[in-house]
Amino acid sequence: MGKKLIRILCRLSRLPLLRSLVMPLLRRKRPFGSRLSQGDELLPSLGTPIVRAYWHHFLEKHRADIRGLGLEIGTTKTLRRFAGDLDEAHALDLIAHSPEVKITADLMRAEAVEGERYDCFINQFTTHILHDLPSALYHSVRLLKPGGILLINFICVTAITYQGVNMGTGGLQNHHWFFTPLHVQHLFEQIGLSRSDFSITSYGSAFAKVAWTMNLPAEFLSHRELHQHDPMQPVLLCVRVRRPSDWSPPCPAPSDAWSTEVQIERP
Repeated sequence: MGKKLIRILCRLSRLPLLRSLVMPLLRRKRPFGSRLSQGDELLPSLGTPIVRAYWHHFLEKHRADIRGLGLEIGTTKTLRRFAGDLDEAHALDLIAHSPEVKITADLMRAEAVEGERYDCFINQFTTHILHDLPSALYHSVRLLKPGGILLINFICVTAITYQGVNMGTGGLQNHHWFFTPLHVQHLFEQIGLSRSDFSITSYGSAFAKVAWTMNLPAEFLSHRELHQHDPMQPVLLCVRVRRPSDWSPPCPAPSDAWSTEVQIERP
């Protein structure tokens, strides 16, 4: 099914009769718009991805935290879009692909980057591709000033590719993790934070999970379907972290990169 037809159906999807006719289209073997070749975006967007809609809802609630000197992964678009009182915006990435990138570093190995500098850090849609996640989370907090805010998300379910996806950083990125609330809580406790230092918000439901895995955009769902959340069926976990003034744990021991040579057999 072409993108144009999907977009037309999304605009009309709130009509009850049409919705009942469209739902059988989910009886298919692959998500809408899926690609399988190495390096391609696995599921190109046909509208607003459901996880993006959830993330934007979370950022709207925390606009006041996006202030002062801000940091973001790859670009500064999200900082500027949701800023409360932002003075300056910097980006961090593996390569300096634009003037916005003020820090060229691997977040998992960012010991040389100056700490206690930023008032806020938006780290979005990266945690599932970082093999050494404790180190990356440690540096995400270390770069903040005491009292600074980290806004970060964790994907609970999505399509994967063991061949790697080109994210514009000079090499293919691989999927390493899915997350549960208990997993996320444990990760932050591992780097010396107490439960009073962070809060976890769960977005999603069984219906939203099916729609997301089939690559249907947020526009396809009604407002109720999109925002009726079931903590037993999370799609995205969003976390607000406030760096404590007395936080000074040691950096976690680094772990080696995982092998990307995966042999997959069909059942």
